[in-house]
Amino acid sequence: MNWMDFKTYATNYSSWTYEAVLFAALGFVIGFFFRLFGKPFVYIFVGGVVAIVAMNSIGAVAINQAVIFKHLGLAGVTSLDSALIMLRSWALAHMAGVFFGSITFLIGWKMGA
Repeated sequence: MNWMDFKTYATNYSSWTYEAVLFAALGFVIGFFFRLFGKPFVYIFVGGVVAIVAMNSIGAVAINQAVIFKHLGLAGVTSLDSALIMLRSWALAHMAGVFFGSITFLIGWKMGA
């Protein structure tokens, strides 16, 4: 392979190459830091969700799922089931990014202290 062939190859990336590299980098960084700081984050997140659900069940707080889905960018979602279906279709549309992101997340997780 000469220089011109390499230059042509390097400038003609397919549409998923940038996405795969970006997801791989993010997967590694998130996996690494999740291993380091994940346990307190999980405790705080789960505790917050349990507290909100408990307050909702006793009537102290009213949760409007439509507004939450709208702020998350899921305006067409009406239930948790349709949110999972939308997540699955997004993952299938971005399969290379999800694959490389998952693999590098595990690598980052293993490399974390």
